[in-house]
Amino acid sequence: MGRVILSALGVSLASLRVGGGLVLLLMAFSMSSSRDASVERTGHNNSPGGAIVPLGVPLLAGPGSISSVMIEMRHGAGVCHAAIVILCVLVTCMTVWAILHFAHSIGERIGQNGLDILSRLFGLLLAAMAIKIIATGLRSLFPVLG
Repeated sequence: MGRVILSALGVSLASLRVGGGLVLLLMAFSMSSSRDASVERTGHNNSPGGAIVPLGVPLLAGPGSISSVMIEMRHGAGVCHAAIVILCVLVTCMTVWAILHFAHSIGERIGQNGLDILSRLFGLLLAAMAIKIIATGLRSLFPVLG
């Protein structure tokens, strides 16, 4: 269904990769800046504010991940390959569930400084992944790039 939807919209997988990579790169910049890295503290007990928006959800189910799964399904052949890709998606879902389930206790153990450091570190890793996705998409769009 993915290829049918993309062709109806007039979007290629390469352009979807570039777009997804740009979204990831913007998120990486946001994670790496000191302004967004730490949650503002409110109240006398220095606890985080109540309204924290889960920005990771668009990254998990956004253009980058969707195009990666579509490309992987396209390159493989047979039921065995499709089952492996689906298994990888399910393992990723279970891992994310476990991390989110234990996020509060993990956050308490490493503290605010640890969270800030991890945010910047993962922002850097996300930027590297985004650049790779963008470069791959640009090479597909413009074969002259090699």
